[in-house]
Amino acid sequence: MFRTIKVSLPMEGSLLQTATAFNRACQMVLDYGSEQRTYNKNKLNRDTYKIVRNAIPNLPSALVQTARDQASEMLKRVGFRKIEKKRLSIRYDKRTFKFYPESNRVSLTTVFGRLSFPFKHYAYMDHWKGEYTNAQLLIRGKKALLNVQVKIPDPPHIEGSETLGVDRGITNIAVCSDNTFYNSKHLRAVKGRYQHNKQALQSVGTRSAKRHLRRLSGRERRFARSVNHRLSKAMVAKPCDVIALENLILSPTWTSKPSLSPGPK
Repeated sequence: MFRTIKVSLPMEGSLLQTATAFNRACQMVLDYGSEQRTYNKNKLNRDTYKIVRNAIPNLPSALVQTARDQASEMLKRVGFRKIEKKRLSIRYDKRTFKFYPESNRVSLTTVFGRLSFPFKHYAYMDHWKGEYTNAQLLIRGKKALLNVQVKIPDPPHIEGSETLGVDRGITNIAVCSDNTFYNSKHLRAVKGRYQHNKQALQSVGTRSAKRHLRRLSGRERRFARSVNHRLSKAMVAKPCDVIALENLILSPTWTSKPSLSPGPK
């Protein structure tokens, strides 16, 4: 299974310049794919690689390729309409980053070559050790955040004496086997108000309305995230050894409670 380790990096010019160059490369591929109506990685690579390399010579080849991969996935997900990549971010793979939790450093490819950055160590990292497969760097204002994906062994199937079954739904967000119901009435009501307000702003279409719409969408995401966080904490705090989560496609998924430990706040 996979887990995500989130760390903060010092906000340096090298990261900002690399993210800006990466966004530009990704946007060039997005524009081409939208015009040619293709998200095929081989075609995108064949037709855009040299153009991007000539336009952004300081962006390493490996990052050009990950920018192409990200553009391909975006096109496949949303279709061939015009897409603008606004969020400053960089996709890293095994070729372009190395994560060293023992020394609290990470090595990243940048427009200035390979550089090493320190980060703060959190205790939960000691439990999530495995193969560090990829990472994504996000630039948010004056903060640089790195999300590292780690592949760790699946927990063994545990036949605990105290098992909590969790069934997910729409009317009730979750129903536990101890007869605890988490109703979604409040969540649906709040999201309904957000949806009504967003539709009203979309019909206006002014620049001010679009700014308000972005702020409103952010509030809605944060509200839903807060509800999910409180719900998961309440379930993990229950007196049980094992939590069985419903899998809507295959069969129930069993997990031991320690694997649900939250990351740093």
